[in-house]
Amino acid sequence: MVMQTGQLLVQLTRRIAVATGHGARAVGEIFREGAARIRAAADALTRADGRYATRVLEDSDIPAGEHFLGWDDRGNQWAFTADHVRSRLLRNYDGKPIGVQYPSKLGDSTTGKGWSRAKYRHTDFEYFIDDDVESSRMSFKRRSPLREPPWVRISSDYQHSSPRARTNPVYVDVHANQSAFLVRIKTGRFSSRAVDFRGADFARLNAANIHFNRALSENRDANALTLVACEAAAGFHIMTYASKEFANYIHNEAGVKKDVFAATGTVGTPPTIWPNFLRSSELGVSLPGGIDSTQPAWIRHTVQGQDIPIWARNTPPEGRTASDDYF
Repeated sequence: MVMQTGQLLVQLTRRIAVATGHGARAVGEIFREGAARIRAAADALTRADGRYATRVLEDSDIPAGEHFLGWDDRGNQWAFTADHVRSRLLRNYDGKPIGVQYPSKLGDSTTGKGWSRAKYRHTDFEYFIDDDVESSRMSFKRRSPLREPPWVRISSDYQHSSPRARTNPVYVDVHANQSAFLVRIKTGRFSSRAVDFRGADFARLNAANIHFNRALSENRDANALTLVACEAAAGFHIMTYASKEFANYIHNEAGVKKDVFAATGTVGTPPTIWPNFLRSSELGVSLPGGIDSTQPAWIRHTVQGQDIPIWARNTPPEGRTASDDYF
């Protein structure tokens, strides 16, 4: 019995040793796999410049290949590609693509989605003038009656007296001013920057954007491309400005044969806090003097290269014509 007990103890000891060895090897394998993942992650981070925008300190910092150059609010220059830019497809209430949005500020995505998916698409056939120019945000209290926007009836003459069949426009929703457009780019795994760049480059970006091209392909009959962008045409009295540069590239280089419409004043949409049953895709332009402003509300950039001012009353103020002063 004593001998049998001793043999059992020896066998048990051997089994424990074997099991311990297997366990040690298993634990070791887990640590080795974990280390491999860490090394792979570290390698990926060292290659981050290939996946994120690059800050440009010297010309030699600009990566090879086709890039855009933009500037952030600190004056830093960034080189980036279309893949680095944040964008989203705009869909209407029925889910049909109607344009592209470039959200660059807090809340843009929510506002853009609420505006594009509103059940009542007033923007397609009417807009309003707001004369509350002293406020940085439209109050939506001092509005003119809704009026027909210039993209509803597109013709070869200024007054749109020979309209084609009406089609809804393709929209590009982006922040802008008279000299530049603003987009948000990826600068790291958890970081981004808002940068501005010129109109021609913004048009080139759209030509490479999957959402913009999808909206165009699913709205082939649309005659107009409307920029939902503040003051993109505010520099209408000078030779070149943001919307003009955009339109020139879109028409002549990208081959998009749609008239481009851009606002000269601040553009406003309804607050997203409005109840769903009240929400619509209304669009307003803020002008000094309201509907009697001597400043055009919109500039229409035609495929033929004309820049046509559209006043709030759809007729020029007294003493002005469609071609004087600016064009």
